[in-house]
Amino acid sequence: MKDNGLKLALDLLPKFALFLKDRNITNVMPAGSNGESLSLTVPERKALAEAWVKAAPPLGLSVYMHVGSESLVDSADLAKHAAATKGTKGILAMTPVYFKPTIETLVDFLAHVAGAAPELPFWFYHFPDDTG
Repeated sequence: MKDNGLKLALDLLPKFALFLKDRNITNVMPAGSNGESLSLTVPERKALAEAWVKAAPPLGLSVYMHVGSESLVDSADLAKHAAATKGTKGILAMTPVYFKPTIETLVDFLAHVAGAAPELPFWFYHFPDDTG
């Protein structure tokens, strides 16, 4: 981030991708478990995806975009964008975090998100110790 955390510092991604490659890390999951996905706007998350697939694949890194959000519409939109962004290897989504869904509602939510990008592998980003 730059400008006191108000803007993405996308210009730093190529350097960070090289840092990961030099440490034999082969997979990248932008907007994942540090919670930044909920702090970014949909346009920022799309820009982040585009920057990662530009910087990472030439170095042999695979990009798996986190597309989960509190909004089903936003999650599906991010999934469609990931599928249309050449170089994305897969997508994953977490459960909505404020109003905890029932198992049935969660399955319906995740099925809709995965269905927005049926050509990409999909993972449920689940940590039972955190999500219950």
